[in-house]
Amino acid sequence: MSMTNGQGELFESDAPTNALHVKEQTIQFLTQNMVRLLNQVGNKDFCKGCGEEVWYVKHKNGKCPPYTADGTNHFANCPNADQFRKKG
Repeated sequence: MSMTNGQGELFESDAPTNALHVKEQTIQFLTQNMVRLLNQVGNKDFCKGCGEEVWYVKHKNGKCPPYTADGTNHFANCPNADQFRKKG
């Protein structure tokens, strides 16, 4: 991206690159904090279907769904989630 400095001279800005770097750092920071939280409230294990690292977090209703490091329910993105669905 071309920009001008205070004297009206053109120069190439690395602002988009910096913005991407900041975004990547923010995602890494949030993921690290989510893992800390999951380690406090859940039991770390590996998905029996795909092998991904998950944390089982017990809900008030007694169920323990698996969560991934990004804080999402692993059933939403596990390629083998169907093998864990209750038939009925």
